[in-house]
Amino acid sequence: MEIIVVAVIMGLAGPIILGVMSNKQATRRQERDWERQDIVAARLVKASDDLLEETKNSTATTNQKLEVIRIDVNSNMTAAKQAELDATKRELLLMQELNRPLSTLDTTRARIAELEAQLADRLRATESAEKEGRA
Repeated sequence: MEIIVVAVIMGLAGPIILGVMSNKQATRRQERDWERQDIVAARLVKASDDLLEETKNSTATTNQKLEVIRIDVNSNMTAAKQAELDATKRELLLMQELNRPLSTLDTTRARIAELEAQLADRLRATESAEKEGRA
């Protein structure tokens, strides 16, 4: 009779014990998975922060290089406009010496005035940018 009672108890308790053990294993597996996910998330956050910092540094460097290029282009454009103005003034003197028609002289004078205005605008813009840069 004792054997039957033990067998019945084991028959009932066995699946319960196996279920409890299985649940504990599943819980441990889940906890390890969560720990792994936390580690991966922390690595991703660090990588994201590093990438953001690198992007900021790269952007700052790019902006500095672009500013140098902008200054060079503006200087070259100003020099080209000044050269065109000088050449146009010489051309006007030559036209006057050769007694060219008044309409041609007027057109050349208008171009000279236009170039002088453009150069004055560039000078004002440069001075304004320099003041802002110092402020």
